[in-house]
Amino acid sequence: GTCDQGAASLMAVAQNLPYSPKDYVSIANLALLPWVMVVRKDSGWNSIDDFIKAAKAKPGEIVFPIAGVMSADHYPWLLFAKQAGIKGNWVNFGGGGPKLKALLGKESYVDFMLAPVISSYVGEKGPLKALAVTTPKRHPDWPKIPTFKELGYDSVENIVIWIGIFGPKGIPKDRVEHLRNGFAKAVKDKSYLALLKNMRQKSGYMPGQDLQKYWEAEYKSAKKMIAGIGGK
Repeated sequence: GTCDQGAASLMAVAQNLPYSPKDYVSIANLALLPWVMVVRKDSGWNSIDDFIKAAKAKPGEIVFPIAGVMSADHYPWLLFAKQAGIKGNWVNFGGGGPKLKALLGKESYVDFMLAPVISSYVGEKGPLKALAVTTPKRHPDWPKIPTFKELGYDSVENIVIWIGIFGPKGIPKDRVEHLRNGFAKAVKDKSYLALLKNMRQKSGYMPGQDLQKYWEAEYKSAKKMIAGIGGK
């Protein structure tokens, strides 16, 4: 089955769910979707520094939107806010769609959004401005937008949404290899690549062995972060 970063790591740890990476076999990762910090152009914030100064001037007042408590977007927000030393008014909008609606409707003025979701709203004619991306290198669609690491905020470097294929622990090794080889070929299919392009996404293929290590490292990071904010 498929699973994404939010359910596999952050929510699993925060809600003390009865599973972890050791209970599954990773087959392949299919997508890596970076987070982008965006602000409304009428916010007056033209850089990360502008936003941080505003947040420190009014601690706890600026709306920090999330799709849900310990949802995938909550992760980069928590990491960034801790490193930047800022506090906001956490507002749970109950989903990514309502979050975007709130941003466009001026209920919020800053947010972490997925790159494919906000790409059509960022630009000369769009109402939003991208301040930084979580990718290790600059996003090819926005080469002028710096990475968080460039700006000194390495806590959110490579924090992305990943969508992987997994199976229960105990699948015979020959079947695991068959599945892994099958997905390795499938991600090169022209129709699949065309679909990704149409969805404004890019291939984030990762072999099963690499995905397993990636998930294990992220799971440990999530446990450490949640323990640091008073979670379980």
